[in-house]
Amino acid sequence: MLVYIPKRDRLQAETAAESARANRIAQFETECANRAKSSAQEVLLEQKVTDRSAALMGFSNHYNRRLQKCVVEVDTASSGPYAFISDRYFVDAYENAILMTCRTVTPRDQKSESKFQCHDAEFVTIPPDQEDKRLKAIMSE
Repeated sequence: MLVYIPKRDRLQAETAAESARANRIAQFETECANRAKSSAQEVLLEQKVTDRSAALMGFSNHYNRRLQKCVVEVDTASSGPYAFISDRYFVDAYENAILMTCRTVTPRDQKSESKFQCHDAEFVTIPPDQEDKRLKAIMSE
């Protein structure tokens, strides 16, 4: 037996479902923004264990809908006797887990070039030709 549902009722149901979905996403994005600062502070505290000169330079957050993760990008900087170091961490704020890290080391003497390298969650070096692809996977929708 087929039941006829008027077009207006179908549209109202679809609109209500879409509205509920948008509200859930907005709630996740708000929660992600609220977690961002504490995640950034935790990353900095962990880094200061090995490098007391580390300083928080900034952070931002992004809710990845596809992965359903709150990704926080944390930028830190430190200074050693021979180089300036800039680290960028991509952290899953829900699980408090590092997804990817990138480091730039700039020698103080300016005679050598800066070195840039990224690592995955298991600290395996990411080949340079894969860095952008990995970053897009983490930071895209």
